[in-house]
Amino acid sequence: MGHVDESFEAARQITQKFARSFYFASKALDPETRNACYAVYAFCRSADDAVDLLAERNETAQEALRPYFTYISALQGDPKDKNEALPKWWEAWAATVRRYDIPIVYFEELLKGLAMDQGRVRIADGQELRLYCYRVASVVGMMLTHIFVRNPSAELLQYAEAMGRAMQLTNILRDVAEDWERDRIYLPQSELKAFGVDEESIASRRMTKALRGYLRAKVFEARGYYREAERGIRELPRGRIRLAVWIMRYVYGGILDVIEEREYDIFSSRAYVSFPRKIVLAFQAFRAERMSDL
Repeated sequence: MGHVDESFEAARQITQKFARSFYFASKALDPETRNACYAVYAFCRSADDAVDLLAERNETAQEALRPYFTYISALQGDPKDKNEALPKWWEAWAATVRRYDIPIVYFEELLKGLAMDQGRVRIADGQELRLYCYRVASVVGMMLTHIFVRNPSAELLQYAEAMGRAMQLTNILRDVAEDWERDRIYLPQSELKAFGVDEESIASRRMTKALRGYLRAKVFEARGYYREAERGIRELPRGRIRLAVWIMRYVYGGILDVIEEREYDIFSSRAYVSFPRKIVLAFQAFRAERMSDL
């Protein structure tokens, strides 16, 4: 196994370990496309982990993310940065970015978004949440779109942005309790106030009527973004690529189904889609793929 092959394998292992739903959906892709997606994910996940370890390392977000700007500089050919220690996945990532002409600005936006996770987090309003979702999720969807489609149209990238927003909002709804443990609330303060939800409800893990009503509204909002994204999925190349994205849409949307089935109780346990349920959702995705051209 050559260095590049070892690098792609390192990226695959990271994806398998930390992105179970994405890894499940990726099996529908051909090996080459699948490996490219793993390489992109490895960069994103590694940077995210660096920010999550800020407290342990007594670092600022700027310090934690500095190596990732170095990795970008090394990709662009800065000789001094090539002398820095590079992670195992770097060669695979660099080869993927070059081969598919993925704009570097997406990775820079991602790092800006991850810097927003430093310390205590409170999102002021819907506009700030939209920016956060764009930076930490939508740009990832746009990176993958460049892998799926050569020179994607602006319209297709907008649909990828909607898909990322839907998935990140799903993550936020799923992880409310977990995020609180880190003193992070990604649900906009202005919206919580409008629904009569205070932080004490979240801190004490109390499912109040007001909180349940708010979560119902946010699930409805997330479903709207998924519906918007579906228009873009239908424009992807027919076959494996489109099927993989349909699977991702259905599996991630399945988390919202679980939240609804629990009557929006996001405190008793973390909402997740079991493997048997993923199989059922994959069949639904296959049917959606077959219907896409009708």
